[in-house]
Amino acid sequence: MNPTTSYCRHGGGNTCDLAIASFTPNKWLASTGQVGHLFDGLSYLLQAAQEWQLQTDLQLEVVGYPAPVYAMDSVFLRARSLFEFFLGTGRNYCHAECLFGLNSQLSCAKYANPSSITNFSWKDVLHVGSIHLKDRDNPVQLVGYDGTLKDLNQMPVDFAKGILDVWGDFETQLQAQGYTHLHSMAEACRDKAKEDAGHVFDNVMRRADAYRLASTTKLTRLF
Repeated sequence: MNPTTSYCRHGGGNTCDLAIASFTPNKWLASTGQVGHLFDGLSYLLQAAQEWQLQTDLQLEVVGYPAPVYAMDSVFLRARSLFEFFLGTGRNYCHAECLFGLNSQLSCAKYANPSSITNFSWKDVLHVGSIHLKDRDNPVQLVGYDGTLKDLNQMPVDFAKGILDVWGDFETQLQAQGYTHLHSMAEACRDKAKEDAGHVFDNVMRRADAYRLASTTKLTRLF
């Protein structure tokens, strides 16, 4: 790669260019062994969304066990990272278009476009409401994946479903460009990520026994 030439199509520089210079399919899309960056983001996003849904359904309300908040925060951070990679045009991060040779960045209307009902997009509220410390005295609702109005703290599953839609468009573009190997890897990522999220659900009832066994070991209190 010529160091004087930027391959970023969005006015960026080092972030995209360094990623392109060291790009290998496995580094981004491997779903077994040393997994890729995109698979890691997608898999743990779906797992966190499933965990949030389980905790919401269980309504344990145990003091010192705010698991729904941990899961919600994980969804918000990973969803925003993936949305920016696939949809964003900012200069300070990698773009799917540049890294994978797509025709353009992808799109997700609910994430990028303000709703005619609320005048806010998913991006607006996710950015202000969960990432940055700003004035939150007047929270707004979002239009959920199913079209209903929801508070931000009720949106983990909606964001996960939105990312899966964008991922499907990513697969479609890879196939349209003739990138057969990358397309197969992206499909495998999606399937494995959904499988991993299924394990969270399938094994939820085993946790009680695991806690009982662990209670005999030394635990570390930090604060």
